[in-house]
Amino acid sequence: MNLKTAARRLGVHYQTAYRWVRSGELVAVKVGSGYEISDAALARFQAQRAALERVPDVEPAGGTTAREQGGGLQLLDEMVEAVLTDPRAVEHHAARTISTMLGDTAVVRVVGAEGAHRVAFDHTDPRRAVLLGALVHDGWQHELFADRARDEGSAVMVPQVAQRDVRPTVRREFHQFLGDFGLFSAIVAPVMVGGEARGTVFAARDEPGRPYAPDARDFVAAVAARVACAHDRAERARHAWALRERLVRELANAPATALSEWLDTAVEDEEPVAIADPETHILGATKGFARLVGSTVAELGAIPELIDDEEGVRTVCERLLDGEIDFFSVASGVGRDPASRVMLHGGVVRLPDATPRCIVVVAHPLPGIGRS
Repeated sequence: MNLKTAARRLGVHYQTAYRWVRSGELVAVKVGSGYEISDAALARFQAQRAALERVPDVEPAGGTTAREQGGGLQLLDEMVEAVLTDPRAVEHHAARTISTMLGDTAVVRVVGAEGAHRVAFDHTDPRRAVLLGALVHDGWQHELFADRARDEGSAVMVPQVAQRDVRPTVRREFHQFLGDFGLFSAIVAPVMVGGEARGTVFAARDEPGRPYAPDARDFVAAVAARVACAHDRAERARHAWALRERLVRELANAPATALSEWLDTAVEDEEPVAIADPETHILGATKGFARLVGSTVAELGAIPELIDDEEGVRTVCERLLDGEIDFFSVASGVGRDPASRVMLHGGVVRLPDATPRCIVVVAHPLPGIGRS
């Protein structure tokens, strides 16, 4: 049949049918100056259009109150506070929190500083979570609205997602399952680490008629901020651990010279590093370390006296020097600003007979939610 006949059978204007042909949605063969459409091509097009209008047979997810959502964020805060070098537990619980609190689909995608791509996902229906896993890892060619969220650096909400926009994002092998797994309302929030969009937090509803509201967008953005903070903390700690390991190793073989002079040549002055004697009195430190603890190099005293949790640091230093442990990591407030917190990563350097020679401390600020 020609294009005019196909348009008439589809109940649309000729120009609409022509646009579908040009976009590739309606398969046609060019013959001379016109197009010919087979019965099979027309039937395929009608079946695909019908699929776009099909509503998945799903049970609506229950809503949650603002108080419950606040409790979910508080638990994430506690998890972020516990992050040391690996943020993956926060990523997985972030997905669970969104699927539980908002429904239905939640996906967290992040690229680590080392370039590794990680994904966590969850769904209110455990059976659909299995299908979601296949879609996340093998089915989605790209995530809806993710580029826009990353470019804008803020959460994007689409209350009603046009189904014609969904199908092209999914590999054809998975089109069969779109009838069971809808995507009718969506929110995407960027995971911003150090001013760079390193990933996204994605939420979607399975059925029409339940669009997300602005408070849901704010909730997803709040979850994304906590994922970002977890990554920021973990990356700072990994950098500090690597530097601490190098300094402890090099100091073990360094000549018995003034440790403060050795430190001047071992690290950049902006790296927050200090060396203390076995009584925890600082022998040498960088300007970066002194600035971080709100002091000057000349005024630095004993390590425990520099931060709020003096007793906690004193206790862990005793365990270090007694030989129970070789390294420690302690978080504490510093100075009068309650929001100013630091992490100290210490390691003991021993002489060949196991006598403690000195303590190396590498510090870094602890970023809070929404700040670096």
